[in-house]
Amino acid sequence: MIRISALLLAVINAAAGLTLLLLSGWFIAAAAVAGLSPLALNFNYVVPSTLIRLLAFIRIISGYGEKYIGHASLFDILGTLRLKLFSQVMQSSQTAPRAGELEKLTLHVESLANASLSYLHPNLSALTLATAVGITLIILAPGQLSLFIATMLLVIGLIILQYQRLRDIKQRLNEQQSVYRFELEHYLRSAPLWNYQLTHQALNQQEQQWLNHVLTLQTRQHQSEWSLLLLSSMALVMAIYTTPDTLTGSPYALLVFLVYIAMPDWLGNGVRAISAGIDARQARLAIATDSIPEKLPAESSSAPVNIHHLQLQGFGWQRNEQVGQPLNLQLQRGNILWIKGSSGSGKSSLLMALGALLPFYGILRLNGQTCSHWRPASLLYIEQFPYILSDSLRNNLLLAAPDADDTRLAQALQFARLETLLQEGLDQWLGELGRDLSGGEKKRLGLARAWLSNAPVWLLDEPFEGLDQQTRDALTNNLEAIRDQHIVMIASHIEPQHIALTHIVDLDQLTL
Repeated sequence: MIRISALLLAVINAAAGLTLLLLSGWFIAAAAVAGLSPLALNFNYVVPSTLIRLLAFIRIISGYGEKYIGHASLFDILGTLRLKLFSQVMQSSQTAPRAGELEKLTLHVESLANASLSYLHPNLSALTLATAVGITLIILAPGQLSLFIATMLLVIGLIILQYQRLRDIKQRLNEQQSVYRFELEHYLRSAPLWNYQLTHQALNQQEQQWLNHVLTLQTRQHQSEWSLLLLSSMALVMAIYTTPDTLTGSPYALLVFLVYIAMPDWLGNGVRAISAGIDARQARLAIATDSIPEKLPAESSSAPVNIHHLQLQGFGWQRNEQVGQPLNLQLQRGNILWIKGSSGSGKSSLLMALGALLPFYGILRLNGQTCSHWRPASLLYIEQFPYILSDSLRNNLLLAAPDADDTRLAQALQFARLETLLQEGLDQWLGELGRDLSGGEKKRLGLARAWLSNAPVWLLDEPFEGLDQQTRDALTNNLEAIRDQHIVMIASHIEPQHIALTHIVDLDQLTL
């Protein structure tokens, strides 16, 4: 009901705007002509001026109403779509990139929810007005109907042509934007190398290509508006030359001319809405066709399995068309693997694929059993920058072990060399409006969560970056002390000290 009300108000607003434009134009011209004739004293200006004010009032009220009710409908649709998509993501195996899911929850969903206001309302309003103008011409000036129909057919052709052109441009723009984001992420991850004054030509090239696509899109949109203006001008000239003698001097003839003069106004919104329609269609396809990971089997959510053997056979990560080098490896409990490589070589991506946070190819075997289609709950990925909730220190730790008592939480902090946090207690607030942890403290809090989880396989992404040598040595000593209970994989450009590495993989030496 809310959507229908918003649509009805949009049509009323457009109709009032067109009628106001026609009536005011006719009134100005009629008043000028009346002033030159002896009938000036008999000219009734009260009724037209009153109608103009009434139409202006209706237009303002319907415009505000359409925006108010339309946005209420938008928020309703937005909430429904986000909840539906979020439920799908939460029930999935999380094998798709979380960045892609976040983009769906924001850009795609907003484009779909905004389709009514930005695409449906302008086009239905334009269609309703065109129908009303055609019916009016049948009654008042049937001789002009054929020209009006021909003009509307040309407008439809312009819309179809513009749709095809913008669709291709937007598709290329989205692809280029994805490439640019990848290059930007690579650039930011190479921050430790900035002091070497390395050039980032690839990023600059991708940024320039992206901007070129944006400029092309804007140019095409401006061209469509100019094309509509040219079409209305041609229709106006044809209307003047084809006006029958019976309409010469008639006030209805002026209304016909004003319809064509105002055509960029009452049809322009529909033409400009093409871009929003393409965005909504692409968003719908992206949400519908992007692979949502299949639902996890029941056993995947159980407690971690006791893993004593891990095997990778031709295993590699995938990011859209980007793929990592295949890796063949066997690890036993007590083994510690150091994954090294230059910035952008895929160290983090490999760990994310092992933690089922990225799609992968090849075979992963745990205790001799293949795990190709479900997330093994026993592989724990600790990201470079662990998430810190705006909550107490206790609740941030309980994410890894909901049943842990305060004694165990304190032991986890001691393992991660975060004893200083215990001075203010486990109830101290972290994050917004609380204590802001440093980058090194966040990394160590991630290690504390790993210790609490009892996961048999740890996937540690740059755990030593940003730490002083003393803290780094203490952490490696602690890892060495508990190595017999876990399989540990460390992705870092810093070689771990005071720890006996059993395997070393240099991604720069691997080949596809």
